[in-house]
Amino acid sequence: MTPTSNNHGKANGRPQNSDAPLQLNDTERMILRAIVEARLTTRSALSERLGLSKATLSAAMKQLSAAALVSESTTVQGNLGRPASVYQAAESAGYAMAVDLGRTRVRVQAVAIDGRPLADVQMPVPPPKADVSPDAVMAARQLIPEVARKVGGRSHLLRCVIAAPIKVSVDDPLPVELAPVAECIQALSSDPVAVDIENNVNCAAIAEGRWGSAAGAETFCFVQVGVRIGLGIVNEGRLLRGGLGGAGEVSSLPFPWSTELRPQRLGLEQRLGAVDLVRRARQLPGRRRTRDAAAIFAAAQAGEKDMLALVHTHAQEVGEMAAAVVAILDPGLLIMGGGVGQNPLLLDDVRATVRKLTWETEIRSGALGSDATIMGAAQLAADAALADILAVA
Repeated sequence: MTPTSNNHGKANGRPQNSDAPLQLNDTERMILRAIVEARLTTRSALSERLGLSKATLSAAMKQLSAAALVSESTTVQGNLGRPASVYQAAESAGYAMAVDLGRTRVRVQAVAIDGRPLADVQMPVPPPKADVSPDAVMAARQLIPEVARKVGGRSHLLRCVIAAPIKVSVDDPLPVELAPVAECIQALSSDPVAVDIENNVNCAAIAEGRWGSAAGAETFCFVQVGVRIGLGIVNEGRLLRGGLGGAGEVSSLPFPWSTELRPQRLGLEQRLGAVDLVRRARQLPGRRRTRDAAAIFAAAQAGEKDMLALVHTHAQEVGEMAAAVVAILDPGLLIMGGGVGQNPLLLDDVRATVRKLTWETEIRSGALGSDATIMGAAQLAADAALADILAVA
């Protein structure tokens, strides 16, 4: 699963303070990739995994260390009682950055090329009227330099992925509303930094597929139901984007679909989004002060019948949308995410509705919660940074 390569900047894969290009052979590239994938590993584990002799591995590790790509992290007690060195990707190899332009929170994270976090900051923002609000852009421009300061001089920026609630196409130029964010990223480095734009739901799907409820699945769909709705489609290990980059924009499904009413643009999102759920709760007797969707689910969890009935109805309607996804894509596995969608109270009704309208499909709640988007964006950025290093080398 790879990000949309808008490439607003040129990738720089050389180690910091190195004027000469890397000269790594195929074996050294293979070892570096294996170290990055393992995050922490020993020479004996590498030798066993890759089938390399001690002499070959030793020579390669010496070159990778000299290129400032690999560092010794610590030592552990070996099987024969002798200490064994533990290796990981060196911070001097460079770092990647992820920017999550959420609708109520902006988060920026720096990670090493193996994906381990180096710095992480966030800031709440007012709910926007547009896909990306000026408040979110302003927050990102404040947080990006802060993260860079936290990383400090121990590393240099190689790649960045901006996750945003927008339709992303490979052929599109940088969206005008994201230009100030990209400029802020470029200001962190004297060398151009490649900046990729990715849909936030796609990022969450990638994270759930790597570490969450879809770990090990090659084909699945991630259904997000929160302030807005969305769908991330992973087919045979790769994101499905569609001809114009809009695959998964379930908010555009016709709704309502009936003989009496005509579908309205974004009608399904207006119905299933958290704003309308709260509006319906406030229409119930004595519920005028209901704060948000979390309060609705808390009351339902406590057994309050009116809120239980509201959640039951909402879950059925979410299940109807999920049934449309199953009927068209047959993913075999659906992961329910988002502030509303991941709530366990929805799960049984969503499953029952899908089974009633289509066929039996495995449906699970997401495991990563609100961290999914930043985790997916950061991993995409780290993957791209490693690819740049290996390409240059």
